[in-house]
Amino acid sequence: MPNAPEPPPLPTDLTAAHAMNLAERAARLASEIAVEQLKLEIARLRRERFGTSSERSARIYTLIETAKLNRVDPQAWLADVLARLPDHPARGLDDLLPWNWTQPHPQPIAA
Repeated sequence: MPNAPEPPPLPTDLTAAHAMNLAERAARLASEIAVEQLKLEIARLRRERFGTSSERSARIYTLIETAKLNRVDPQAWLADVLARLPDHPARGLDDLLPWNWTQPHPQPIAA
């Protein structure tokens, strides 16, 4: 890989105002680079934690289709499960699966 070209030398008659302007531009550029690097890191962590958008879509589609296969209204099931999940005991999570879930007012749907 060839070495990067050397920047041109600074003029010798550089005034203090010009030097401050250059320093401000350099600081702004450095902060813009830092922001871009932070955005890339956030995107990487989001992909790592939640997967890509196609993976998330596949997970949601799987939940919906599983509910339909068990003759459960997917919207009612997901709304109920998401509402109950924070206070639901971990040992009873099987009760929230579509094939075990019961709705207060059952409304089966056509498959």
